[in-house]
Amino acid sequence: MNYKIKITALLILLFFTFSCAKMHKYTDVPWEGQKIENWENPEIYGINKEAPRAYFIPYLKDSDVIEDKHSKSPFYKSLNGDWSFNLVTKPSERPYYFFKTDYDVSNWDTIKVPANWELEGFDVPIYTNVKYPHEKTPPTIQDHYNPVGSYRKYFNIDNLSIQEDVYLHLGAVSSAMHQVNRVRHHQSRRHLTGQPI
Repeated sequence: MNYKIKITALLILLFFTFSCAKMHKYTDVPWEGQKIENWENPEIYGINKEAPRAYFIPYLKDSDVIEDKHSKSPFYKSLNGDWSFNLVTKPSERPYYFFKTDYDVSNWDTIKVPANWELEGFDVPIYTNVKYPHEKTPPTIQDHYNPVGSYRKYFNIDNLSIQEDVYLHLGAVSSAMHQVNRVRHHQSRRHLTGQPI
């Protein structure tokens, strides 16, 4: 339980810090990442993630369960809407430090979520039923073309008490996903268990 309280407190602290801080690009700061990225390590398919379970939204009243409108639950917060978005064509060009609260995203594009970035005008859709669209080099991933999208959104969880567990559910995520605060990592081909919250 202390872990959940620390995460919630950290999110609140980051929000207030970001709202008053000077923004930076971190272009002159070298990245000190791992030698092998987690997404190229076949032994890693999840870091700090919850065990799989059936998708559901908790409600306070039985009548709300029957009506099944997510917005009626005080335990649900939709993060659908506009997010800051940055797309690069290869992992080595990604904004390594965008998880920092003072990272300047003012020149990033805006994308609606949920959405498929290719259908929102970024990059080109990849669909093939004949030829695989990437080189077959497992476990390494080609570096000359392997688009990486970085998303950023600030939000408050104002209707939950500090003692409650908070889960971030991202539905229909494909490929590998790393949360900016590095608390959770999840890798999946397709996860279709509801809408993003």
